[in-house]
Amino acid sequence: MTKLFKIPMRLQFFADGDETTPPADESKSFTQEEVDQIVADRVDRAEKKSGKVATGLQAKLDEATAKLDNAGKSKEEQDNADLEALKGNLSAKEEELANTKAELEALKQGVPADKLEKVIKLAKLSDEEDIETAIAGVLEEFPMFKESKEDEKGPYFSKKGNKNKDDKETNAFELVAKKYKK
Repeated sequence: MTKLFKIPMRLQFFADGDETTPPADESKSFTQEEVDQIVADRVDRAEKKSGKVATGLQAKLDEATAKLDNAGKSKEEQDNADLEALKGNLSAKEEELANTKAELEALKQGVPADKLEKVIKLAKLSDEEDIETAIAGVLEEFPMFKESKEDEKGPYFSKKGNKNKDDKETNAFELVAKKYKK
């Protein structure tokens, strides 16, 4: 038997004159601005992730606190607490509905949108129970709050107030203050 010896062959040695060098590692160099942007993006992602985790933990803490608070209460006490919470929600919704109705009525009576808040406040200060008559009373007493034909032509402002019986000048705010101070 013949033993064969293994000799490593370097085929490149026998190749033609084409010497190709292996490609060098092309590492990219970054500018300081690029590095700062990469770091800022990574920090933002980490903050968003931690914010989600914190929100979830806060919700679990609130739920556990509510369960702990309710654990010591009887069924009747829990029902009373729920009823009080519902009453608070109902009163808030009723107040919101009343404000919306007042705005609608003021718009129907010709009050411009920029003066709605003032007219509604004055109407609520009046003694009238019905908001419709209260707004009508405010507009009757203070016609400057009602939209007029002059408003269409352009703004007309008087630097002086109206003259009253004593020939003293008073403006609208003094009139309102005088009426509701009583």
